[in-house]
Order: sequence, then C-alpha cells, then structure tokens
Amino acid sequence: MGGSYALPALKEDQQLFFGSAFAGNALTDNAISAESPYLGLPDAWKQVAANIDLLRPDA
Repeated sequence: MGGSYALPALKEDQQLFFGSAFAGNALTDNAISAESPYLGLPDAWKQVAANIDLLRPDA
C-alpha cells in the first residue's frame, strides 16, 4: 500500500474547535483509492498536479 503521511498535531485551541473530526489519520485515511495508479508512488503529487494543470484552460 501507499506511504504514510503524518499531519502536524492540532494545537489546543484547534482541538477545541474541531473536536475529533481530524484526530489521528482521520483526515487522510482512505483519501486515495486502493485502485489508484498513484497509490504508493513517492512523487504521486507531482503527477496529480501535472494532470490538474492540463485541465486549466490557459495551459
């Protein structure tokens, strides 16, 4: 499977505001499909960014 990406811990005031909505890996768990061709690639974000750029009308 893909790599693990750690997010910085929420500050106390952020934790009070968000509660457990983003606790642990809740924000990134299942963010990418197990069938994605990008899963596990170390530079997947670059390929995704390039694909998004291709959709821009001024590209």
